[in-house]
Amino acid sequence: MSDYLGYRFRPSRYFPALGHAGLDVELSDKPRNSLYYIRSATFRVASSRLAFRTFHDLAGTNGGPQLYKVGIGCLRLLACNNDQVCGFSFGGFLEIEDHGDVTICSLNSAAPVFEMTEGENTACAFVLSELQVQMARWRARWLKDDIGFENRLLAANPYHLFIAGLATLNTFLPPLVRWGEEYRLGLRWVRRAIDTLGAAGEWLEPPPTFDDLI
Repeated sequence: MSDYLGYRFRPSRYFPALGHAGLDVELSDKPRNSLYYIRSATFRVASSRLAFRTFHDLAGTNGGPQLYKVGIGCLRLLACNNDQVCGFSFGGFLEIEDHGDVTICSLNSAAPVFEMTEGENTACAFVLSELQVQMARWRARWLKDDIGFENRLLAANPYHLFIAGLATLNTFLPPLVRWGEEYRLGLRWVRRAIDTLGAAGEWLEPPPTFDDLI
């Protein structure tokens, strides 16, 4: 990993950059090339249902690769000094493999993966926070059928969820810009993201809606 941090958010495949192309993590229960290393990684994965699961170093168990379906939501890496590295994924697959001295976790997604510094006040953080508020309202329409809702989320294409989220906020935020600068900056971020995807020939028109996907 670059600079021996134990993790690497892959460079965005868009210009200007829009999130990251994926995430690779080295899990270790002891330091290797530096005093800084990642002790655990937490992702929202599917087993019997969607739930947050924390992964640690397999410590040379020589088990075969493990593959997990990842649901939309936050992720967290915990370093040896208890620093946290936070992120957000729209879903995808997590591959975990024992490499003897370390365990490699690779998150792959059709949608950008976002690095989020906890407590950092950025337009991207605001947008993802507003998106989670929209999702909570969306979940409420399922009349407490959480498992049915989560299964539909897991079945949805992560990139389509990302597009639907941008399109929803592009409609939802404009009436709220009078509330303050964070709403104006958030709307500007959403529209830049849409422009970036359009320039890459990847914006969908008409964009899918949450109702289409769920």
